[in-house]
Amino acid sequence: GVHVFLLDPKTVADYLQKKLAAAASTYALPGQKVQAAISIQGNMGAAVADALISHFKLDRKYVVVEQKKSKAGSRK
Repeated sequence: GVHVFLLDPKTVADYLQKKLAAAASTYALPGQKVQAAISIQGNMGAAVADALISHFKLDRKYVVVEQKKSKAGSRK
């Protein structure tokens, strides 16, 4: 979560929504009342990583992009 880097998840989500022209929202993590996660619509992993590094000045070594695995039997 971005809260570890003293970033407000809502602020980050708002910035990413405007920057990437994609739906972005925050939601409470299961079992957590304070911490929130950010959800971005679409395959935006690389773009989010670039924004975290360039705009929010996070060190590249702390940014990891995980690709979602496609569902078994799904067609492209």
